[in-house]
Amino acid sequence: MRCNRLKFRAWDHDHYAYFEVGDSFQTYSELIEQCTGLEDNKGHPVYEGDIVRYGHRDWTAEVEWANGAFQINHCYEYTLLSDWHGDFTVIGNIHAKHEDAQ
Repeated sequence: MRCNRLKFRAWDHDHYAYFEVGDSFQTYSELIEQCTGLEDNKGHPVYEGDIVRYGHRDWTAEVEWANGAFQINHCYEYTLLSDWHGDFTVIGNIHAKHEDAQ
């Protein structure tokens, strides 16, 4: 996926859900997350704060912005998200509990 413009989402604590943030950034949420511009192996856009399953060992990790790039953080070891060439699946996010992420 190639983004023509930056995309963001915000976490709504009251409704326990995400909403898309427009160009104005006028939101009451303190948690705004940027789209990485990449899609997972199912075609879903990947945002910072997502939990992904990747690798031949089915590891899970959080997508973070670190050292100037989107990376996955597995046990405090960072790997560029783009190095996985879409060979990962979004299974949740850091705000909501998902059975697959456990």
